[in-house]
Parts: sequence; C-alpha cells; structure tokens
Amino acid sequence: MTAILFAFAHALWILLHQLNPKISAPDIGNSPNPNTTMPDNPFATFDGSLKLMWDFLSTDFAAIDGWNGGRSLDIMRILFTFVSTIVLLNVL
Repeated sequence: MTAILFAFAHALWILLHQLNPKISAPDIGNSPNPNTTMPDNPFATFDGSLKLMWDFLSTDFAAIDGWNGGRSLDIMRILFTFVSTIVLLNVL
C-alpha cells in the first residue's frame, strides 16, 4: 500500500506541480495579514502531494476540486480508487 501511495503521489505531483488551481481565497475582510491566504498549489511539493494521497484514501478528493478536471486527472482519481480498494480488500 505504501508503494501505491508513493506512486500516485509522484504521478500527481508530476502532473499538477506547475499548474495553479482556480481556488478562491476565503474572504477575511480587510486583513493585511499574509498568513491568512490559502496556498496556491497543494501539489507544489512532493510531501504535500503525499499528504493529499493519504487523504484520498478516505475519499477526500477536495484538494483537486480547484482544477477543471481533464481526462488525465479523472483517470488518476478512478485508478487510485480502484487500485487502493483492491489492495485494502485483499489485506482484510
């Protein structure tokens, strides 16, 4: 399972690390604090991508909602769900 997590984290990191998602920052009023802004791309680093793969195991696909999709991203989502389900069911 660890190899699958690393493989999909690497694949999505390569696929999405230079793209900027279209996620709007939350409205915080007129706060000049730069720490209240959202990060632009959660897949910018490999460790961020690995953390999101861990969230994907619990079917939390909110991290990729900012992208309009595209065929490759949809295929990766379906493939990850299918492969991780097969592996987890065989372990049990």
